[in-house]
Amino acid sequence: MSIKIANDKKKWFLETKNTAYVIGVDEDKNLQHLYWGEKLPYIGDYPSALLQQEFPFDNFEQIIREELSPL
Repeated sequence: MSIKIANDKKKWFLETKNTAYVIGVDEDKNLQHLYWGEKLPYIGDYPSALLQQEFPFDNFEQIIREELSPL
């Protein structure tokens, strides 16, 4: 197992023979899970940290209001 740190020191890579786990820090200094899965050939192939407004579950325009029936 190896541990690598990106040159900008905002990404950490934990790699085994076949798998990788990557964590990173966004611009607001929040720690984020970035990748877990098959080991990729190059460090640049792994995703970067997302800005908070880029999280898919925070897109309020796509949320459908749930209809509730009266009791």
